[in-house]
Amino acid sequence: MNKFLLFITILLIVGKSNCIAQDTAKDTVYLFFDTSDTTTSRVDVEGKGYQMVKKYRKQNLHNYILFNICGEKFTFMKERSMSDTLSVGEHNKINYSDIDYFIRIFKNQEPTKYKHNIFDKIYIVVKVNNGTFIKYDVGWLDESIWVQ
Repeated sequence: MNKFLLFITILLIVGKSNCIAQDTAKDTVYLFFDTSDTTTSRVDVEGKGYQMVKKYRKQNLHNYILFNICGEKFTFMKERSMSDTLSVGEHNKINYSDIDYFIRIFKNQEPTKYKHNIFDKIYIVVKVNNGTFIKYDVGWLDESIWVQ
């Protein structure tokens, strides 16, 4: 009986640590969306092949805002998501990730994982003026299934 309880305990511990190891990328991440940046990146434009386009592009559409960073799309649903203002002090405390980090994490996921469920929360922060920033709660658009 004691061996059986020991075996079950070990299975539970190993199973729990294995689950924790798989969920290390599930966290809250921040991207700074630099509207003043004039650099370009090479992206695949549908029907036109690879082209050099502005690294940060933003489209304000009827029900949502589409943020495009190096060909990766993030959506802010105006009716379902919240935006918030940040001060310079709050902005300076944030540890920002870059788009390369997102792509690297995505490539290391299981083949069945989709972009929209890799991170718990994704925020894009945009500078409005010298002292104010807006934080958008966005979803990473997975074009293979058009889900945010």
